[in-house]
This record gives sequence, C-alpha cells and structure tokens, in this order.
Amino acid sequence: MHSFVYGLVGSFLLLWKGEIEISKTIYIRNVDAAVLAKIDELSKQKDISRNKMVNIILETYITSDRIKELEDQYTNLVSTIVDAINNNTAALDSLKERIKEN
Repeated sequence: MHSFVYGLVGSFLLLWKGEIEISKTIYIRNVDAAVLAKIDELSKQKDISRNKMVNIILETYITSDRIKELEDQYTNLVSTIVDAINNNTAALDSLKERIKEN
C-alpha cells in the first residue's frame, strides 16, 4: 500500500499525513464568446498563450484590489495626520495668545 492516501476536497489535494498541496488548475465553464475572443485577441497581441493571458488578468485583478486597500489605508493615515496637525496648530495658537497676554 502507498504511504500517502490522496483525496480531492474542493480545490485542495489532501495528503492524509497532514500535508496540503494546493491544486494549480482552474477550470472555467460557460465563458461568454466575446470575453473569450477578447482574451484570445490580447494574448495574440502579446504573443503569449491564452493560459498566460488569463494568469496575467487574474494577477492584475488581485493586485489592483491590494492597491485599493493600500490607497484606503494611506487616505486614512493622511486624514489622521491632518487632524493631528490641526489640533497642534490650535494648541500653539492658544499658547501664543496666552504668551501675548502676559
């Protein structure tokens, strides 16, 4: 008997000794003909396979999501810094007025 027993669960190939190997194959059904034609056109322009083009599209999509998250974090950080600067400016203005009064 083999030392590993394999079982397919979702997109994971389980090795019953506790190891997990992620399947690297994705099958997509019912792709619109226009979408497929555009993918073929893009892959032909770049002189790459359809598979490579789909990989590029997926990687770009995932990366753009991460970039959006980072932009949101940056916007929040800038907002927090602006609030802190405004609070510091108000405190300094108050101190300046007190110094002028004395």
